[in-house]
Amino acid sequence: MRKEMVERRGLNGERFELLYKITTKLSEELELSKLLKICVNLISETYNYSNCSILFREGDNLVIKAATNYPSSIIGKRIPIGKGVTGNCAKEKKEILVPDVSKFKDYIPFDKKIKSELAVPIIRKNRLLGVLNIESKEKNAFSEEDVKILKILSNQLAVYISKAYLHTQLELANRIGIKITSIVELDKLLRFVVQSIKRTLKYDSAAIMIKEDSDLVIKAVTVMPKKNIGMKIPIGKGITGKCAEERRIINIGDISKCDYYIPSGIPGIKSEIALPIIYKDELFGVLTIESKVENAFGIEDEKILSLLCSQIAVTIKNAQIYRELELTSITDSLTGVFNYRYFYHKLYTEIMRARRYKRPLSLIILDFDNFKMINDTYGHLVGDKVLRESAKLIRDNIRGCKNEVYKDCDVDTIARYGGEEFAIILPETPLEKAIIVGERLRKIIEKNLPSIIKVNGDLKITASFGVTSYRDEESLEEFVKRADNALYEAKRRGKNKVVEI
Repeated sequence: MRKEMVERRGLNGERFELLYKITTKLSEELELSKLLKICVNLISETYNYSNCSILFREGDNLVIKAATNYPSSIIGKRIPIGKGVTGNCAKEKKEILVPDVSKFKDYIPFDKKIKSELAVPIIRKNRLLGVLNIESKEKNAFSEEDVKILKILSNQLAVYISKAYLHTQLELANRIGIKITSIVELDKLLRFVVQSIKRTLKYDSAAIMIKEDSDLVIKAVTVMPKKNIGMKIPIGKGITGKCAEERRIINIGDISKCDYYIPSGIPGIKSEIALPIIYKDELFGVLTIESKVENAFGIEDEKILSLLCSQIAVTIKNAQIYRELELTSITDSLTGVFNYRYFYHKLYTEIMRARRYKRPLSLIILDFDNFKMINDTYGHLVGDKVLRESAKLIRDNIRGCKNEVYKDCDVDTIARYGGEEFAIILPETPLEKAIIVGERLRKIIEKNLPSIIKVNGDLKITASFGVTSYRDEESLEEFVKRADNALYEAKRRGKNKVVEI
């Protein structure tokens, strides 16, 4: 059979035997970097070429990945596609034989002794992977037989590179997957994933979008503009929206021909792939990858990224469970605000910050007046409603807490301090401003709460407020006790008052 192949290809039998040995040796190696080194060394040694190199396509450049008879510093050098012999070979996607490099107007001299050069594209399923290049210190060194040999080698090499690439990328994806299982904070998890994809899997950009109602919200990006964080894309719109709607991989090889593509803001993008992140039929979001190369994503990429998406989905689910458990431990179940335990943790953090940066910090403790009478007269269900609605009123009228507790407070923190007591931590707030906040909340409660509760009869709901500010080097306990004393004084003075100490 080998004899028939030799005759069919018109190759010298001895040279074909050498070619067969090279391809057999290459088929045994799965590690990509080793495969490339073995390849260039075998080709140079077997056929006595002066230099041999393999270049991979990365964006609009070829990057030297392996070479013989060159200093090690040449590894990583970039050649723009369309420049030099190899760059033109990549651009045209066909072999270029240059008998005399001095007559090639676009020649790039890495070795001044080189007189002739032959470059052959490495193509797999119509995708340019790179270029196989040989050089000689003699003019007219390469024959048509050399062209045939290199074309056979490049075809075989494309298969072996794809195989080794898949093996390497699967290993890298698996490492990312193992690493992310230990991350329980969702935002940190998503940032780590996109950064790892960019750094490890060598894609031009990556982003993760999380499903919120009928939109996808960008949560983590690599090289996209940071202003894209938080941007919403309706499900069904764009490549990512279509991916979410249809719950399948959308792989666009040429975005210029895609009428529903939404630009990400990165110049030079030519292809995009979007993969759904699904756990047990629940859509969490979409992973989207972009490239500056047309048809950049093949079957191998889909396999790798699908595996990664499965791992991301499981980890997102774990992060959600962890977050829910964490919130349960720090949230008051009746009112939905932070509980007594979290209050002390947060207050300690703010005290440390106030000490370090010499910044003002105030504390309000409030207690509803005659709350026992409300419970006795209208029942505990009404009493519970008073606490729930008052917590919402307070939360909606302090800084940064207009959302539910699980959205986190940006500035002020409200917590249920005791039965009918609430505490409000006010960072960056001196005493005089804290008094204003307390007085405003007192009026809001007195004016709005009775109409919200809606019971038969004349329901009067008021609260007393104790306000104080942190003093240098005092303990947390001293700080809280002074606010408690101020509250006690407000009660003593007739209730429904704001008293500061």
